[in-house]
Amino acid sequence: MKAVAYMLDTSIWSKFAKEDVADYAIGGPTIELLFKSYNATHKTSYVAGATSNSGYQIKGQEGDNWSNTKGNMLKTEKPYVIKDNTYMPSTWLASPSGSATNCMLVVGLRNDTWSDLGYQACNYEDTGDGHFRPLVCLKSGIHLEKSDDGNYEIVDH
Repeated sequence: MKAVAYMLDTSIWSKFAKEDVADYAIGGPTIELLFKSYNATHKTSYVAGATSNSGYQIKGQEGDNWSNTKGNMLKTEKPYVIKDNTYMPSTWLASPSGSATNCMLVVGLRNDTWSDLGYQACNYEDTGDGHFRPLVCLKSGIHLEKSDDGNYEIVDH
């Protein structure tokens, strides 16, 4: 829960939220935000639930059994998974895993086609390849537009 509190503390991540364009920033999306976005854009029905005192479990659709991990769930496209040419990272979600009290949910890249949802321990000195991916809530009227080079620019409409 300390890791979740850190990720959701807007004062820690304020350097990513420029006052003129953003309301706030956090250390990464929650599982609910991730699934709401992905389900809306990909016509899926992924579900997360706080099934234990330690945190969330996930399932591919309402009729599936709860699990601590799900393979082949998310297509590896921005903004869900970041991959460069040399490294395939895991990104921490601002949600605890139901697998154990010391674990966070993560999105980890499996290959060039799919990524997995799973968990990673976060109470060790070396946490492996987990990374933060700040999430910024833009102010009303502020939008992103894709430029010709594939990058996004902030515009005020």
